[in-house]
Amino acid sequence: MNEKITKILFARHAESKHNPEKICSSRPENDTGLTVRGKRLARQLAERLKKERINTIYSSHLPRCLQTAEIVSKVLKKKVMVNKNFREPDMGKFELMKKTEIEKKFPSLAQKWFHGDVTNIKAEESFKSAQKRVWQELEKVSKKHKGNKILIVTHQAPIKFIVCKLFGSLKFFNNFSLSNASLTLLIKKGKKYKLKYLNDISHLR
Repeated sequence: MNEKITKILFARHAESKHNPEKICSSRPENDTGLTVRGKRLARQLAERLKKERINTIYSSHLPRCLQTAEIVSKVLKKKVMVNKNFREPDMGKFELMKKTEIEKKFPSLAQKWFHGDVTNIKAEESFKSAQKRVWQELEKVSKKHKGNKILIVTHQAPIKFIVCKLFGSLKFFNNFSLSNASLTLLIKKGKKYKLKYLNDISHLR
């Protein structure tokens, strides 16, 4: 008996207003949405996804993801389902702080967070806890939509959590990065996931 193959496409949201200044933002009330460039990137992402035959679209509840997902949904004519478990880790006291400010005020923490092993990094929510949350939700969604192609519009950190889980450790978190409006594809057969491609930006101009 052949196992059904489930395809999960992760899209990082398009450029937000906080991205150019590298501002930490994990709460909806602080999310100012996409830039003009971000909206253009989201439209290019939508055009790329037209050929993918997406069955279901999920999105983090933060405005930068929702705006990206809504632009895509209009082109694909698919409803967006909001899922808070695909959100960023809660930044706590680091909320709305710039990366440069964190590096200045918390140099030891910043070194691990931005350049080293994030296994023990904790803001309001630990990275370990956030990774567990995102992975558990991925398992639920992939089982619910077994054999389909799913699009999840989320943030850089949750996608990196998933990839790090596949490779066995959060210590790999800073070994790669994901561009705005990029695509990452996982294939699931049975209980096993395989990373098909990472950070595809061939559709962006």
